[in-house]
Formats: sequence, C-alpha cells, structure tokens
Amino acid sequence: MSRVKNQHYVPRFYLKNFCKKHEQIAVFDKVTQKSYYTSISNVANEKYFYDDEKVDEATQVNQFLEKYFHPLENRISVLLKDLIESFGKNEFICLDQDSRIDLSLYLIYQFARTKEYREQLNQTIKTFTQKVADEFVKQQGGNPEDFEIVTDDKILHVEMLLNEDTIDKFVEIIYNHIWIFLVNESNLNFITSDHPFVKKKNIHHPIRSFNGLRSPGIEIAFPLTPKYCLLIAERSFFKPFENYLMGNLCLQTMIMLFIIIHYR
Repeated sequence: MSRVKNQHYVPRFYLKNFCKKHEQIAVFDKVTQKSYYTSISNVANEKYFYDDEKVDEATQVNQFLEKYFHPLENRISVLLKDLIESFGKNEFICLDQDSRIDLSLYLIYQFARTKEYREQLNQTIKTFTQKVADEFVKQQGGNPEDFEIVTDDKILHVEMLLNEDTIDKFVEIIYNHIWIFLVNESNLNFITSDHPFVKKKNIHHPIRSFNGLRSPGIEIAFPLTPKYCLLIAERSFFKPFENYLMGNLCLQTMIMLFIIIHYR
C-alpha cells in the first residue's frame, strides 16, 4: 500500500479557497522575503509530518494520524462550501448546532495540528520540565547545568492531538464564544497562512498573558476566503457586540495579523 509522503497540516480543500486558478496560490515567504505562485501541493505540508510507528502499531492502521482527520475534513469541506455560497446569495441566517460543533472541532484541530503549534508545545513542555528538573538536581546537591531535558516534539504533538478530553475542552471554549462572520468590502483581501487560526489578545498585563483560548478579551480570526472571515470573540469582553453585525472592522489590522502570525 502506498504511503502519503507530503502531509498537509492545512488541508488542501481549505487552501483552494485562496487560489486564483488551477490550484495555484500566491505565497509570501517570510524567511526568504520572496513572493511567488505555486501549487497548493507545495505549501503547508511536510514529509511524513504525522507518521508515528507506535501509533500505527497500536491502532493497526497504516499512517493512522494522517487518516484521522479525513472524516471531519470531508464534512467541513461541504459545510464551508455551502456556507460561502449562502453568503454570496445573501441567504445565510445562522449555523445550526451540529454545524457549529463540527466547525468548532475543525478549528481546534486546525489550531493544534500545525508545525508552529508543534514547536510551541514542545518548547513550553521542555521549559517547564527543565525548571522542575533543575530544582530537583539542586535539592540533590547536583549542578543543573550538567543535565538537559530532551523531548521528542512529534511524540508530544501526536499525544496532544489524540487526547480527546483536551480537544473536547478546547472545542467547548470556542463554541461558547461569540461568532461573527465578516464580509470584506474593501480593496484588500483577507489572506491565509500555514497557521490560519489567529489569536489576538485585547488585555495586557505584566504577568498574565491573556492569550489563551479562554482568556478574557481573546479574539480569534479564521479567514474563509479572500472575502469572508470568521471572527470568534470571548463573550464577557465583547458582550456589547453580541448582536452586532460587523463589516469592515479593523480590516488592515486583521490582515497584518495574518501576515505576522504564521510559521513561514
């Protein structure tokens, strides 16, 4: 049986919404500072990104995690297509409960499945574990500089993605936030990236980050197409906007966030 080599952490069906034609997408590479067109097959993926032999052995499924997202992606590809069409025909009223739950699940997986999230998760766990280990070594009379914690970023990432309790908690959080669909009527397009789930904090504190999914004032943007974007806002901070339909609100700031907050 053939194996999937280039594994996307941003699905192709989603990237197609930002293509000009023939599945060609405009790319700006932050590292090289170059812009160009390329196939969606060449972006937001990595060779064998999800493959893990232990998971495959335990599940008896070849490339289990690569296939794990397929049923949800199939449902969301249809949901987003219908949703975008309803916007264009001015027929959209609201999302039903099942669609909102499915879209919440998809958004959380999109947030957590990227290369950027993998590296952030690994760094967070490694830093915390190193501090705990350093304290233990000190208590035992040793020198912390003689020891270094080594972590496996892929294993940590896979374990997190397959932790249903954690995923369910994240889904419940964003499901209960305020959801607003933005229509772009300017001459600037919404853009996407290899980490399209964008968070923006609105409360600044010298100690607390206020950048978590549940944090008061957190604002999440997820571009659907160059014209439409889903904005998710924490309910207590954005209570006045609960029944407010926003159009061209802070569009320039939002586009800059999409540029800044992505892996490459």
